Amino acid sequence: MKEDTFKFGWTQETIFCINLTKLIDDKNITITKTDDQFCSVDFIIQYKNKRVMLELKSRRQDLSKYSDLFINTNKLHTIESLYKNIPTLLVWSDTFSNVYFTTYNEKLLQSPTQFSNGGCAFKINKKVCLETNELLVDTIKTMLFQ
Repeated sequence: MKEDTFKFGWTQETIFCINLTKLIDDKNITITKTDDQFCSVDFIIQYKNKRVMLELKSRRQDLSKYSDLFINTNKLHTIESLYKNIPTLLVWSDTFSNVYFTTYNEKLLQSPTQFSNGGCAFKINKKVCLETNELLVDTIKTMLFQ
């Protein structure tokens, strides 16, 4: 089952990257998948010397039915230590075409925790998130062009 989950995540990352590239529609912006499957972020989005990191959490269940989104506590602490000075987006996407995202900030480390899928996870309230692919693209471009 765990191997199936990893395959699902990698497949969804590929689909997400292709779709995001199409939506951004700017040949000067590059989206690179990180090489290490255990890296704390999945993508590096770059325009000239500006970078945005993006961590994608792919889910099979309909995220619109939940008030909270989960991310592993270790992952968020690693993002804090490695990418503190680089804008980092946390994105949750599901197979129902729902997309929720927030920009990483230290306040997220104060979110409640819960044991989930064999580990400790932060419960990120969806009220701190934006949604839709269009807003995600606008946010990425704003971060890169400012």
